[in-house]
Amino acid sequence: MMWASCLEGETDEYGWTSTYTSTKGHIVVELPDNYNYRQATLMSFHKQAKAWVLQVLDMAPLDIKGLLQTYLSEFEDEGAYGHVSLGRSFALEMGAVVPSTDQRLGAIERQQDLKINAASDFISQYTTRQEYRFIDGLNDQEEEWLRMDANTNGSVERGASSFHRSIEDATLLLTDLESRTLNHKHVSVAELRDILRRAAALLCRVKKDQAPIVHHLVGIPFAVFTKQAIKLGISLWMSVIKENPRMEPRVLVAIAECWEATVRGKRGLFCESLRYYDHFLFTIPN
Repeated sequence: MMWASCLEGETDEYGWTSTYTSTKGHIVVELPDNYNYRQATLMSFHKQAKAWVLQVLDMAPLDIKGLLQTYLSEFEDEGAYGHVSLGRSFALEMGAVVPSTDQRLGAIERQQDLKINAASDFISQYTTRQEYRFIDGLNDQEEEWLRMDANTNGSVERGASSFHRSIEDATLLLTDLESRTLNHKHVSVAELRDILRRAAALLCRVKKDQAPIVHHLVGIPFAVFTKQAIKLGISLWMSVIKENPRMEPRVLVAIAECWEATVRGKRGLFCESLRYYDHFLFTIPN
């Protein structure tokens, strides 16, 4: 809103607007016609916002970047073409920042002075999340249009039937995949990624609780229990939580259950082979 108020000085100087409203943030801002004051306010706000986001980004990088991707994913029809949004540019800039907790990229940046950023990873995850908005060729806006047109051709019934069929098919695929992983059968990385992404896409769209799909989406990466599988799982779990907040409690509970299972099963960090024995605590018999 502050950016739009300053841009107005260049595009519509004599027809200025005093009140700006954000339907997304439910915020109303009243400003004078002093454009120097508006620009100073914008610069101050931008500086403080950047400092705050960088601080919380170091505390919870995955969570904050997930929120930024959700913000970028939201469709805005007004000004979609030929319109520069400082908020979206700011979100992209912050998403490309390397958190101080990432020691590998941070070390490379300090040693090589290459100005490395995480833009490629951020955009890759953002692009992947766009797939979650389309199932069977329909997105949320098209489903709403079909709902309005239900009285004429019954498209909603067909769409709902197709969606339920997708849920049933996904559940069967996930059950088979988890069974194979638990029985130590070979599962290709491509197959694992495709099926889990499909399941995540469904969870991003469902309106009701889908406990079986959540159970498999979380349980399968833990069953495979490789670095690549866990990283894929974390990316999908965070995406589901951000795209469909109603699924957050269910996903977090499933993650906690699987984590406890690794402790009881003595896997990973809790493996007996990693136990350290302090030989100085043992006495040498005479």
